[in-house]
Amino acid sequence: MKKRYIIIPVVVAAVLGIGGCFVYSYNVGMQTLNSMNGVQTEQVKRQDLKNYITASGTIESSDVNKVYSDLLYAVQSVNVEVGDRVKQGDILCTIDTETLEQKISEQEAAIETSDQNTSYTITDAEKAYNDALADYENNENTQIISAQNALDNAETALTAARKAYDDAVKKKGTSEDTSLESAKLSLESAKVSVKNAQKAYDDAVKNQKEEDYYSIKQIKDAYDDAKEVYDKARSSKSGDEIAEAREEYELALQIYTNYLNNQDSIPVGMSLSDYASAMQSAKQKIATLTELYNVETADDNLEEAKKAYDTAKKQIDDGNKSAVEQTENALEAANRQLESAELQYNATLTGNTDTLDSLETQLENAQTAYSKAKNSYDLTVLSVVDSLDTLKTQAQRARDRSDNTSAQVALENLYDQLEEATITAPCDGVVTYENVAEGIAPTGVLFVIEDPADLIINVAISEYDIPNVSTDLKCEIVPNAMTDLSYDGIIETIAPAASKAATGDDAGTGSFKATIAVTNADAKLLIGMTARVNIILEEEKDVLTVSSDIISHDDKGDFVYAAIKVEDATAAQTGGLISSYQAKKVYVTVGLETSFYAAITPVTPGELDDNSLLLTRPDGITDGQTITVMDQTALAGMTGGSAMPAGMGGGPGGPAPVM
Repeated sequence: MKKRYIIIPVVVAAVLGIGGCFVYSYNVGMQTLNSMNGVQTEQVKRQDLKNYITASGTIESSDVNKVYSDLLYAVQSVNVEVGDRVKQGDILCTIDTETLEQKISEQEAAIETSDQNTSYTITDAEKAYNDALADYENNENTQIISAQNALDNAETALTAARKAYDDAVKKKGTSEDTSLESAKLSLESAKVSVKNAQKAYDDAVKNQKEEDYYSIKQIKDAYDDAKEVYDKARSSKSGDEIAEAREEYELALQIYTNYLNNQDSIPVGMSLSDYASAMQSAKQKIATLTELYNVETADDNLEEAKKAYDTAKKQIDDGNKSAVEQTENALEAANRQLESAELQYNATLTGNTDTLDSLETQLENAQTAYSKAKNSYDLTVLSVVDSLDTLKTQAQRARDRSDNTSAQVALENLYDQLEEATITAPCDGVVTYENVAEGIAPTGVLFVIEDPADLIINVAISEYDIPNVSTDLKCEIVPNAMTDLSYDGIIETIAPAASKAATGDDAGTGSFKATIAVTNADAKLLIGMTARVNIILEEEKDVLTVSSDIISHDDKGDFVYAAIKVEDATAAQTGGLISSYQAKKVYVTVGLETSFYAAITPVTPGELDDNSLLLTRPDGITDGQTITVMDQTALAGMTGGSAMPAGMGGGPGGPAPVM
């Protein structure tokens, strides 16, 4: 609140001083004027009231993109100039690539000569190894399963033969019927063994004929995928994917460059390194696709995938062949057992005394068959393990050969430079700076592209004002070159710390940077213009206002003295020049205050309006006192247009014109 006058009720007569050159044309003498109390007044104003702080700055674009180039070759052509409006992707200039293309040709020739461009994808080889290892660990390998079945059948036959022989030994010398029953059981068991062996053999033959390669489907899919990549590398689709990856990289580069040069605008929760990582990922994607769709690489990958598929297929074919041989041996053994059982049965039936010898022979044959099946099973397991070792070696070899050589990396860098030789606009906007010339190698910033429709102004706010300032405060922006124009603005950001020096230390200015967005910019407001900014701290619209220094205060509160006109002879005698008024104390509620004005509201409604006259110097005035007020308009008419005759200055105690 402003300083208030403290009024002490003392009656003081204010004397109206009249200067030498004033001519009084009415029938009222100097005595009359000197006896009147002359006072100064002002009229209540209804207006908008604002409390603001002032700053200054330069109009800028919020979207500023600087275009650079790392190439050290001369500029071949320049397609734009300062002031041109461009679209994202428009060609700004091109770099002469004759020398660069020669380097690429030489590097390609060197790589081809040294066979350094051989590259393998490790995915297919590792997949073949992992699939085979999983089958082995999960007991799903078809070769081992077939060998295990043959071994189980041989073990069953051996158990039956041993039992028959043991039973015969135990029953030697018993009745003939008992021997016959035993022979019959052996015969039935042998028949079952033949049936099982026949089924195992038929299944093995069926598997061999049907060529079921479902277990190596993933390897076949890898081969098909390699074939698809090879075909795509030979077609235009690879170029589309690479172009799409380049667009992603250019967008990531644009975003990173934007935030690199305007880090204050990085969204909360993000950092510059996040956008740098996104840019590097996009660049890596280009390199990956370029490598993936390299025709020679795709051809090598296709050949490697085919080898893996042929190897796996051969393993299945060999397994099926081995299974047929094993089950065939088991079937032969079962048939021999059946023949032996039939002989035994017939011998028992006819009283053949050689039964025990026959059973012993069958047992020996069963033992031989089991030994062969066990040996076949062990060899099969060893073969599968050796095959796993081979696949593992192939996978490791593929991994080792997939590493890029330094020569290949150098060639890829040259290709990247060739792509960068055509410099394009990273965004839509207007070219505001150009630093290129044909025939000269570019350095530093080549172009600056800005959006003229999205304008901001950066200002410095004193540390004493910053506690009262916050984002979203409204502002008035007045260009120094066009003071009759005013633009609206709003505070978007405020620096969390005082301005820093170039070393990163506190600059010692005690000021904070704030960014203000221009919300209604037009074509007249240009980038680079300087402007004054009024940051509105408080605002009241359409309120009654008075000069702050005429508000007084007593123990009841704030008040002003209103001048209430009284009808008497004074106005008639002076031709309206001087009128009688009565001072009236009006208590008010004070609202928003600025450096010069204060908003007021009469405590008693209706006591003041925008036509009311208030006393500007109420010293010595009491409530209800009669005062005189000089009409400046009438006075000017009497003196030929002079607002105040000589000798009638407006100092304290002298009359003032009606406001």
